Amino acid sequence: MENAPSAFDRILAGIDGRPDFPASPGALRRIDRLADSEGENVLALASEVLKDVALTQRALRLANSPQVSPALSGTIQTVSHAIMVLGIDTIRTLTGSLEGFERITDPVHADNLRLEFLRAYVRGTIARDLCGGLPILSEEAFVSAAFHRLARMVTLYHEPELAEGIETRRLAGWPEDAASRRLLGAPYDDLAQRVATRWSFPASLVAAMRSIPDRIAVQRPATKEGAMRVLASLAHCLCSIAEELPIEQQPVAIARATRRYGPALGTGERAMRDALGIAGFKLRELGPADDPALVSRPLTVALTHWAGAAENV
Repeated sequence: MENAPSAFDRILAGIDGRPDFPASPGALRRIDRLADSEGENVLALASEVLKDVALTQRALRLANSPQVSPALSGTIQTVSHAIMVLGIDTIRTLTGSLEGFERITDPVHADNLRLEFLRAYVRGTIARDLCGGLPILSEEAFVSAAFHRLARMVTLYHEPELAEGIETRRLAGWPEDAASRRLLGAPYDDLAQRVATRWSFPASLVAAMRSIPDRIAVQRPATKEGAMRVLASLAHCLCSIAEELPIEQQPVAIARATRRYGPALGTGERAMRDALGIAGFKLRELGPADDPALVSRPLTVALTHWAGAAENV
């Protein structure tokens, strides 16, 4: 009798058969309007694509595909570059072929995915705001931070009960790599590397998906790839602080994040607080069509607080 495939192998098989995430109807409508408008602007179109994980993932996956662009495969790490390679007509077709959240019949599963994609957008926004002074383009910073948790995204999409089991253990105090080893059969980092490599993502983007364990001191990065990884890790840290801690405890946690990441990136506590506030402002560009529960989520509430604090400075 053959052994049943592991969860790790089931997820890899799942992304081979169903590689694209569901897109929000709000994002699809915005892209359609912009792509059909006169004077199409690549940067404006890229800005809208970046608001949706599914659109961003598919644009990067297609642009890096050896079948689509053999000479550029594995080198395209921004959506604006992907649009220039694929063409605006392809982006318009892409929005028409992506499935939406309506195909997910379990409302809890759909809500958890929307929340995970919201976290990705917030991480990207934070990283884009904090990348000044680093050898990273703002869009590179956004994409690397948004996909820093790719393994969690694909696990939640293809094996939702397993993903929630890992998250439950993490919140109970388990190191996430230990929880994913137990339930997935491998660390999340290994899954992210395998998935991103299958999609021919650039090596620097793949490297940025590697987590930095709490037990390891954050060193000043010596390379662009290292800077992308450290910045993505900081963005994830700040996003988690905003979502998981009471607002009154967040300043102390941000100060702690400053001591851990600040010397490596040349970033101060004020800049980190401001980045959370800007993320709060950017959430105002989304709406119920993107996430019906957007305004009531703890992450949104916390970022709205930081946006208000920034306005009152």
